Amino acid sequence: MPKVTFLGPFYRRRAPDKSEDWERGITRTVTQAWLDEWKHCLTSTHFRIEGDNPVKTMDDDGIPDKDWTNKDIKAWLDKYDAKPTGYATKTQLLNIVDTLMNPEKIDEVEDVVDTAPMEDDEDNLQEVSPSGEDITE
Repeated sequence: MPKVTFLGPFYRRRAPDKSEDWERGITRTVTQAWLDEWKHCLTSTHFRIEGDNPVKTMDDDGIPDKDWTNKDIKAWLDKYDAKPTGYATKTQLLNIVDTLMNPEKIDEVEDVVDTAPMEDDEDNLQEVSPSGEDITE
């Protein structure tokens, strides 16, 4: 079981979960679930945490998923020379990963683009003025 000790700087501090207050130098035994939930409130300058065994949610297949951070996903994409331009959300980054891991999706997109009708016939072009009149000569 993890143990948490409040180090200060004050003698007393309110607990993040609104339970009994922390007192400086007193060590509490907490559950791993409690620590996983409240760890972000326990700064290393004010608390000492011993016996923390966080639950690892990331599977070890080496492919980014929703549990990876944006920074880690971008680093993984850099290895494959797939750098998103500008700002990218985690969902957008994971879509790029999905495309890299499933090349047949690229073929599906190319098939759709190839079958789309494209008319480039100059005879069908018509210039229209802002009032809607035909001004083609």
